[in-house]
Amino acid sequence: SAANMAKAGMEYALWQVKEKNATLPLTCDVTLNTGSFHVEATDDSLFVPGGMLIKSTGTSASDVYTVQRVLTNPNGGQLPYSYLWCQENNINSSAIVRTSGLTHGIRSNGNINLSNAGTSVANGAWAHGTITTAGSVNPQYAGSHHIDIPLASAAYYMSIATEVKNANTTLSRLKYKNMSAVIYVRGSCTIDPHQKNDEYAGVITVFAEGVVTIQGDLLSKDVSSHFAVISATGIVIGAVKGPKGATVDAVLYSCNSGAGFVSFLDDTALTGCVIADSVTSIGTLTLYTDSGLDATVLKELHLPGT
Repeated sequence: SAANMAKAGMEYALWQVKEKNATLPLTCDVTLNTGSFHVEATDDSLFVPGGMLIKSTGTSASDVYTVQRVLTNPNGGQLPYSYLWCQENNINSSAIVRTSGLTHGIRSNGNINLSNAGTSVANGAWAHGTITTAGSVNPQYAGSHHIDIPLASAAYYMSIATEVKNANTTLSRLKYKNMSAVIYVRGSCTIDPHQKNDEYAGVITVFAEGVVTIQGDLLSKDVSSHFAVISATGIVIGAVKGPKGATVDAVLYSCNSGAGFVSFLDDTALTGCVIADSVTSIGTLTLYTDSGLDATVLKELHLPGT
């Protein structure tokens, strides 16, 4: 019956999240011998801590039946990549912060204090503690539940590495068109675009045991190219070369039991997201949604928790 198809859709969505580590939002269409179902699962943790809203529509012959339930997400709700800026520690920034796009804005497992009057966050702020701002931050959700931010496993990245650098190194001319690469660095790493407007190609993940420094712009060649920088220590973005400011298309990730950091040393426009124990910015920080960062790409980048 259509009701049985709808129930099967509910169970299928829960299985995808629990057993396959699928991230939210999730949409699936499945056809079986006795009918079909369309199921959508979205994060509902704003209203129910760890909640996942599942809506399933089953079809059998000419019968259609829809069921909707809020269940506990076995993976604890959204992963941090659902936010442009997700931080373990308190967020306390005097820089101008601006956000744009459909991705959720800013989330902290502590308090959020954005003290610059020029700040403009139109896609929300979530804090486990309090939210204070001198600028415009809407909507605000103080007292939100704690979000799990997975730790990056060095052993895992070593096991899947396509390249291993056994000392401090500089990476440039990162061209892996129609390919993927996982680069493991046993030390610190400088990512040097080599020249202005030099673009990376492919799906590239860099894991470094030490600090990663991005010199200048880091730009994707096309919509199928994506970049993740993961550091067990910290990430620094600064216009060491060229004109003032940097434009970066990447996921930046540095979480290490409260000690990981990302530092923006100049005005920065980041398309992607930043996840860290702490984030600091000297110049204006503008965060844009990368619409291509769907569940498939997050897995291809081997990001923690995916």
